[in-house]
Amino acid sequence: FLGVVVTMLCLLQSTSGLNCSSLSVDQPCYEVHNCDVSKLPTLVIEQLSSGAAHGKSTAEATLCYNDNGVSLRVTANQQMFYPKQNAFDSCNDAVFNADVVEFFMTSPAVSVDGGIPENNLHCYNELDVNPANAIFESGIVNPNLNHTGVQNVLIPCGTSGISHLTAVDGNSWKMSMDVPYSVLDHPAGCPSKSLVSEASMKSKVGRVYRGNLYRINELTGTTTCSSSLCEYLAWSATGCTPPAFHEPTKFGYFI
Repeated sequence: FLGVVVTMLCLLQSTSGLNCSSLSVDQPCYEVHNCDVSKLPTLVIEQLSSGAAHGKSTAEATLCYNDNGVSLRVTANQQMFYPKQNAFDSCNDAVFNADVVEFFMTSPAVSVDGGIPENNLHCYNELDVNPANAIFESGIVNPNLNHTGVQNVLIPCGTSGISHLTAVDGNSWKMSMDVPYSVLDHPAGCPSKSLVSEASMKSKVGRVYRGNLYRINELTGTTTCSSSLCEYLAWSATGCTPPAFHEPTKFGYFI
């Protein structure tokens, strides 16, 4: 992080010397600041996840870090429809089947001499929150680096230390989520061996994450979304038709 959709993240960027302009990568990059900064840079989610065009709706997000973890704030605009009864209203319900914001992020790696770090893209967190403030929290094991063979390793409800809150206001809704490093750096079901040194884990210097932010927006009332009934948006396009989010090679960079 600067001192995290798809994304690299580097803590205390000014100390590590790494920034988005120094990276030569095809995916988007976002520089993560300390949460004490008065005005954080905005990350915009406006393109269809396929990358074919902009969507009918948008979302804006900020991500910052502190001593405990990261804080994500999202405003989802142009909300088309709010279901009167959302079937997904409890922890670890399949909230990804309807209106939702989804946050995917790998464990950290370290940039060596300003180079592009090699994150473990086979393993990452999936943290989803819907307008009803129901969360899906899971580690993901992705053996094929695409949307086939994906394995969910659910985090038992109430044990992660993640806090989240939503508020609905007309045709927009807001979501805030605070994720501790204990979850961020160690996705459930992933190898325990870290890609960063113990010293770097403690100092947060030079750590880089890959990830993505997604939004699903219902265009009409439905119990389960599909590409004809809902809009699938991504910060870093996955290039998949029909929509598929589990494409870690398309993850962006959080620095």
